[in-house]
Amino acid sequence: MSISQLAKQLQQLGPVQAKKILREVQAQVKAQSRAAGLKRERERLVQRLRQLDAEIARAGGGSPARSGRKRERNKLTIVERAIQVLSKIPEGMRITDLAKSIRAAGHKTMSEHRTFVTAVYLAIQRDPRIRRVSKGVYAIKAQAMKLIEGKAGEPGA
Repeated sequence: MSISQLAKQLQQLGPVQAKKILREVQAQVKAQSRAAGLKRERERLVQRLRQLDAEIARAGGGSPARSGRKRERNKLTIVERAIQVLSKIPEGMRITDLAKSIRAAGHKTMSEHRTFVTAVYLAIQRDPRIRRVSKGVYAIKAQAMKLIEGKAGEPGA
C-alpha cells in the first residue's frame, strides 16, 4: 500500500482512529529503526570479539571459543597408549592396572577412574593387536600367543 492510499484511508476515518493508527505506525517505524541500530551494534561487537580472539590466540592463550570444562587432547589414542604400555610387559596386565599405567604414561582424561577403566576396556576389545590372555588380563597379540602356547604346555591346562 502506498503512502497516498494510506493517507486517503486515514482521511475517511475519524480523527481519533486516525491518530491511533498514526501512533501505531510511528511505534513500528521506531521499533524497526531501533532493531536496525541494534543489528549494526551487534555486528560491530562481533567484529571486535573476532579481533580479541585473534589477539588472544597470538598471545598463546588458545581458543576462547570453548568455555566450561575443556577436554585435553592426547597425541596418542587409548589403544596406541595401551600398546605402548603392554609392549614393555610381555606377561600382560589386568585391565585396571593397564588403565592406571596408561594414565601414568601421560594420557590426559577428565574421567573418573572406573569410567576410564571402562573406556580402556571398550577400546582394546575392538583392536586386533591386543588379545585377552586370561580373565581380565590383556597383552599384545604376539606376546599373548606366546603366553597362551606356554600355558597349553603346562600340566592341568
